[in-house]
Amino acid sequence: MQPLLLANLFSSGELYRRAMLNFDRLELPDYQPPAAFRPPEYDWPGDAEGRVLMAWILLAQATHREPRYLEAMLEQLPAHLNARGYLGQILPDGEFDEQQFSGHGWVLRALCELYRWRPQPALLQTIERIIRGLVLPAHGYYKLYPSQPEQRIYQGEVIGQRARYLASHWYPSTDIGSAFTVLDGATQAYQLLGWPELAELIEEAIASYAAIDKVQLSFQTHSTLSTLRAVLRYYATAGRAQDLELAESTYALYRSQALTANWANFNWFGRPTWTEPCAVMDSFIVAQRLWQYTGETSYLEDAQRILYNGMAYGQRPNGGYGCDVCAGAGTSFLAPKVDIFEASWCCTMRGGEGLTRAVEFSHWLEGDNLYLPYYDNALALVPAGAGELCLIQRSDYPRSARVALDVVRASAQTPFTINLYIPSWVQPAAVTLAVNSAVQPVERTGAFYALRRTWQAGDAIVLDYPLTARCEPALPHLQPAGRYSFWHGPLLLGLPNQGEEIELPPDVQFAPLGSARYQAAGTGCILAPTDDLHTLPWDAALHDRRQVLFRAND
Repeated sequence: MQPLLLANLFSSGELYRRAMLNFDRLELPDYQPPAAFRPPEYDWPGDAEGRVLMAWILLAQATHREPRYLEAMLEQLPAHLNARGYLGQILPDGEFDEQQFSGHGWVLRALCELYRWRPQPALLQTIERIIRGLVLPAHGYYKLYPSQPEQRIYQGEVIGQRARYLASHWYPSTDIGSAFTVLDGATQAYQLLGWPELAELIEEAIASYAAIDKVQLSFQTHSTLSTLRAVLRYYATAGRAQDLELAESTYALYRSQALTANWANFNWFGRPTWTEPCAVMDSFIVAQRLWQYTGETSYLEDAQRILYNGMAYGQRPNGGYGCDVCAGAGTSFLAPKVDIFEASWCCTMRGGEGLTRAVEFSHWLEGDNLYLPYYDNALALVPAGAGELCLIQRSDYPRSARVALDVVRASAQTPFTINLYIPSWVQPAAVTLAVNSAVQPVERTGAFYALRRTWQAGDAIVLDYPLTARCEPALPHLQPAGRYSFWHGPLLLGLPNQGEEIELPPDVQFAPLGSARYQAAGTGCILAPTDDLHTLPWDAALHDRRQVLFRAND
């Protein structure tokens, strides 16, 4: 199963609006070259440059809008590379800067994504030089990565700091585990280069990563999940079953110990200081890829909650992304961290990939099957047999679950299956599905309803099912203990509240007010989705505070 090519997908709904808002933010002066290049003394060589390049390259494909500064950035890049072809200083043999490796994960990703989109020999040469000059010399040293607590510094700020001492040949970062982030780029480079020596380095690094106790060492969850994306890519490339097993077990560890109440993240294992949208984007992609490779629909439901809550609340009115309070880490409230309201140096740029993948992951192909796990407004050109289906989709999911699909053009003359996602919280008897106004008895296959026929231009599909408020217990690791939350489909509901915690019983009756808003019976409490921070005026967003965990009267 593979996602539909972005070249064949034209989003026009909420995801598109968010992507364009982020794109606009990333073309303001602080991201334009030469300002986008960091000075030589910057502690994260390649990090900002790689992230913004990748965001432009991916957003351009998701929105079909040309990036204004991509060519200028690429023209200026060679002047910033050192004699060995990468950014930052050249260290003595046998010494490695964890943050330099991390930053070049994004540089490699950007160049690989650009090469896949618009291949040019010069791009491949730059990729080769980074791999030869920076990455391959670390062969034999990943097994020595400083993985003992006494080798690390735990007083990290929101921007990680590099230690000024060597620990087992590495200059460690307070963003613990970030040396492995380069694998995200190295595994994609391996798909292009196929070098055996690069595979050896990747496999050594994955083995080292797998052996580390990430909770004991208080790994940064962003580095943990970015590495998982690399592990999954290597699984898809090399087919090693152990890589999929590692991805599943590590994601399960993250899910059980570092998710917030709104499906964002604790920045470090065991240290819930703030959320970081970089990691939230990673978790969304990891969950979606795990569904792709295992078919387990629980991963798909996780991905929906991450997208519509953690990712959604993290976007700011200017299109950027910022850090929030860790809801459920000693607090029942969700609010931005005012002092890091926008993390423009990292999270705003990572929003580019997160939103691109959200658009891309809305349509999947496997043989003569199209799977639709998300609903929005979009036009899709879908290969079908020897022909093509042109589908127009209209939906305001997840506020409502009504989805309309119109077949605008159908050149295929063979049967083709359209699979429509139905979440587990929906009772099958409540679902209505019609083709050309005729109600269909359809077979449910896992979490999907399958419609198979030879489609004709003019065919119309309408899927609908009710979404109502429901109560769920909070994730077991969250504190205060014994709390629960209220949901509308995959949307977490919150209560605007600048005061003390308000008590609501789990069986409270709700009166629907429309647009996924509810009033709790006998109170003036109105609960609404928490995904709308980016629509608020700046000052209102800055001081937003919503209760998302509740308890009954004592």
